[in-house]
Amino acid sequence: MKKLKKIIKRQGILKDMKLSSIFKIICKKNYYYNKKIVFSIKEVCDFIGISVPKEFDDIKRVPFNKTNLFDELENKEKIFESIVRERKYDIEYFTKQFLNIKNFREKYDYQECFEKDDVMFLKMFIEWYYMYEDYGFNYNDYYDYEIYNKSVSELDGFLNSKYRSRVFIACNDKNYTFPFKNKAEFNKTFSKFISRDWIDATNSSEEEFLKFVKKHPKFFAKPIYGTGGEGAGIKEYKDNFDELYEYCKKYKCICEEVVKQHKDMAKFNKDTLNTLRVYTLVPLNGKPFVTVANARFGRKGNAVDNFHMGGVCTEIDVETEIINSDSINRVHLRFEKHPDSKVVFKGTKIPGWEAVVKAVCEAALYVPEVRHVGWDIAINSDGTAEFIEGNGWPNFDITQAASQVGKKHRYEKYIDELWELRKKNKKKDER
Repeated sequence: MKKLKKIIKRQGILKDMKLSSIFKIICKKNYYYNKKIVFSIKEVCDFIGISVPKEFDDIKRVPFNKTNLFDELENKEKIFESIVRERKYDIEYFTKQFLNIKNFREKYDYQECFEKDDVMFLKMFIEWYYMYEDYGFNYNDYYDYEIYNKSVSELDGFLNSKYRSRVFIACNDKNYTFPFKNKAEFNKTFSKFISRDWIDATNSSEEEFLKFVKKHPKFFAKPIYGTGGEGAGIKEYKDNFDELYEYCKKYKCICEEVVKQHKDMAKFNKDTLNTLRVYTLVPLNGKPFVTVANARFGRKGNAVDNFHMGGVCTEIDVETEIINSDSINRVHLRFEKHPDSKVVFKGTKIPGWEAVVKAVCEAALYVPEVRHVGWDIAINSDGTAEFIEGNGWPNFDITQAASQVGKKHRYEKYIDELWELRKKNKKKDER
């Protein structure tokens, strides 16, 4: 228990909660549901760091499953059908649960699309922690897919975090994903689809770097191993060579010529390179196809369009090449028009879509051991596709958030076939 306490304090987990109450909950003999402790109302509130709402004060000592918290759920009985006696769990298990709770709370506080109160938070937490997490929906999925507004049956068609892992295991060999992790390696591997000038600052001399910044005094720099747009932005060369060179070396940046995007993409927000996220899958027949796609747009004054960095995303109908949804941002506010330029999203035709599909399907075969990729694509001013990055373990969040329509049907048949192949190969290796 002392070790657990140190871990909790060191990681800042539950810093606003009463540790003594948490330890009491963990140590005492209790009931578990699907490897999770079944708490009383008061214990749950202690666990998630809120006071017991007045509505539940009279029953705060009652196990939550004996209350009316789940009355509105369509399959209440299924939730409680398997309650077993206490099991032994190691420190790592509880540490993971604490982190999950901390992240769930942070995500809840971050949302702006609903009114908040402790009663709602209590219900949402119990609903997610005791039911939807076991269905494979993590705390991000719970909010991204607005599970608090959906029934269990409505979620059958959604790609969740658990299914994302299934796709990765079935499709991609992690030993071959390096070109999708290292941005310099990506640019080398897929050079056919990259027309912009670039340089790896980490492996360049002062002379080489100076030559680049003189040619491109305004350039885009991003960490080679960065994700979600973190650390990326426009840099300018104005007699500040030493400062720029030191920065790009320190943060291991790849520096690139600024892409001149197509006018039909720039009209939404000219400050940002607005890109497409296009997912490809190579099924057993070896013929790549586009599964789903999204268009992302940055906000005024922002250098990146990433959903996680303040941008908005929309859905693209891959058959008609037209944006078929309003946009949504990370806090789940929806916009019929771009919040800055006021350009309407729905009905916009993506320029150069045929060139995009052709390019990503060709590139999908470059690394045969990686069958599933999320490509970040810009549209050049002449309508050609410009590869920005590739993701060997792409998240499904933006693919379903904008329309709130599940996309599992675009994958299920092909992933099942690849999974069966994987099982057969594994049996052969064991012989």
